[in-house]
Amino acid sequence: MYDSTRGLWIAHCENGPLSIVGKMANRHGLIAGATGTGKTVTLKVMAEAFLDYVIVGGMPAVVLEYISNGMFSNTLELQRQLLSDYEEDITKY
Repeated sequence: MYDSTRGLWIAHCENGPLSIVGKMANRHGLIAGATGTGKTVTLKVMAEAFLDYVIVGGMPAVVLEYISNGMFSNTLELQRQLLSDYEEDITKY
């Protein structure tokens, strides 16, 4: 899940939620651990969560729609409507 202050939630640790901020997503990272500790699962969860964030596109209204129902079903239509509204506004000026 994405939170505008904390970033993209990727895991829960002893100290609370672990998040990554979008502007830091292009940095290197390291996931280390013994066999069977969940490194591959962690990477899959991170990749899926980041993909969700990319698909939603960071538009506040679309992010709120996605957070409210947890599905992409309405987000594409909302993105199209917002883009259409932007295009209509631009032609006025």
